[in-house]
Amino acid sequence: MVNVLWADNMRSDRRFKSPSALRDLYAAHGIGLKADVVTCCRISERSSVTWIFLTELLGYENVRNYDGS
Repeated sequence: MVNVLWADNMRSDRRFKSPSALRDLYAAHGIGLKADVVTCCRISERSSVTWIFLTELLGYENVRNYDGS
């Protein structure tokens, strides 16, 4: 299991990091485009942000959000 804090997807001014910075972030954690990823948090609020980054910005195909974690 790998833990990437949702806030690590954001810049210090609370804007999204660039796609290249996000790619580098997940690559540094060993999470490639073909990885099977499940995002989770207490009420799926923050994990939804990570799901959006991975699927919509970076094109990951195997990402699910665990609702109710």
